[in-house]
Amino acid sequence: MPAAAHLRTGWSTIFFALCLCLFAATGFWHQGQSGLYPDDDNLWLYFLSRKIAEPVKGRDLEEAVISFAQTRNAVKHSIARLEMRRDYGLNYALPVIAWNRLQNFVSPPKNTADYPTYLGTTVTLMFAATAGVAWLMLLVVLVFLRDRRFVAAAALGLGVVALLSLMPNEVPSMVLMGVTNPLAALKNLVCFILNPRHGFSVFSFTPRNYLSVLAVALFALRWSGVGARWLYLLLLPMFGVHSSLTLLLLVHLVALDLFRRRAVLRDPIVLLLIATGFGYGLWRETLWPTVAGSVFIQAALAAFFALLAFAIWSKHPLGWIRGLWPRASQWLDLSGKWLFQRSPWGGDLLLIAAFWAASFLPVALISLFMSDLQNIYFWHQLHGRAIGLLQPVFFFGTAMYLVTRFPACRWTMIVAVLALVWSLGFVYQNHSKPPLWEWFAQRAQRIEAMLSGHLPVPLGEGFVFNEPVTYYALGQMLTLNVDRRDDLWRTARAP
Repeated sequence: MPAAAHLRTGWSTIFFALCLCLFAATGFWHQGQSGLYPDDDNLWLYFLSRKIAEPVKGRDLEEAVISFAQTRNAVKHSIARLEMRRDYGLNYALPVIAWNRLQNFVSPPKNTADYPTYLGTTVTLMFAATAGVAWLMLLVVLVFLRDRRFVAAAALGLGVVALLSLMPNEVPSMVLMGVTNPLAALKNLVCFILNPRHGFSVFSFTPRNYLSVLAVALFALRWSGVGARWLYLLLLPMFGVHSSLTLLLLVHLVALDLFRRRAVLRDPIVLLLIATGFGYGLWRETLWPTVAGSVFIQAALAAFFALLAFAIWSKHPLGWIRGLWPRASQWLDLSGKWLFQRSPWGGDLLLIAAFWAASFLPVALISLFMSDLQNIYFWHQLHGRAIGLLQPVFFFGTAMYLVTRFPACRWTMIVAVLALVWSLGFVYQNHSKPPLWEWFAQRAQRIEAMLSGHLPVPLGEGFVFNEPVTYYALGQMLTLNVDRRDDLWRTARAP
């Protein structure tokens, strides 16, 4: 290739990388304007970052809150949420450790009056820095592949995701089962796929959002031809980012390899890496007793691993279909050959969609035998979480399909127009809003007023405590080394 062509390739790669950086930075700010405020989740994550330095004191404070709530006859759902959060911190080991270290760069507050401002600055820094690391890792992977199609597809696909985030839809629910109105369920599903808002946006700021970014990097490696050993090895550190969702990602990767390249699953090293991932994920899953603490589910899990081993090592895993239904066997053979001829991204996306649809009914049937609590926190959310995790992968894969069919000049023009339209929409929606840290601090001051008794404290039905006030107080007690339990008890529902 002439030197000039190499130069054009280099400059176009830099252009696509800069556009991706633009989408990542402004997308984070856009999602932060709607979701980066002192709600129970964000305050709990800050508390976790403090608890890791003082685990005994932090757990004692949580136990005190749980015990007090039990004495006031809090509903089971309320107690379960407190207990699950008490045990769930290990799910985000790497971000929590990083957040604790990042707090050293912010001057500590001197008293409770300074705490809301400190909290706004610190939480914004924590989330921005760790999100930035995830995006940097994606960028490094894309550049490492030395194929500008991947950088262009990432800029195009994730640029479309950014543009769709300007949609004015309500925050969709990730609970996709148990909805009685089919039209409402369909509308919610479409909104969740196109614009899941800050909860599951790839541009957002919590560990599950970082994992979505890393999933794009992992599939880019997979589609570029990187071997299975490297893929499953690189997957293992992702358990430190979000253990539960990485376990879900591992299930998808094994299912894809089972249908597309079954031979790699017979590699002893690959099997060891997969077993390590499943073992670690199930061991670290602190919600396991809550969401699946039944003999039925444990037996089903054992049966799943037995069937997986059979499917990997059997020469004809679907041979029994030939005897029962020969025509179906022929159709499956033709489908397998057709799928094998698809591009790496096209075949994977089709299989993921088929896997998602085919598993919907079995999971719905399982949920009939589960408790309300198990369904709320696992079974009814499972498919929604899968969509939230893999939505950017689908847009990235679709963009790969497009960029392999159009000349390079069109990629550049389309991405440039996309960046321009997104920038205009971003400025229009966010130009009059305060900085993220100031907005967070203003909302935190209201919670401080509630904790101090100057404002009424809203309480959910059957809940003894207001969760944002609770985790605000717990985080403050670890930060300032003060005891505000009496103030917290005064906010509780009267017996």
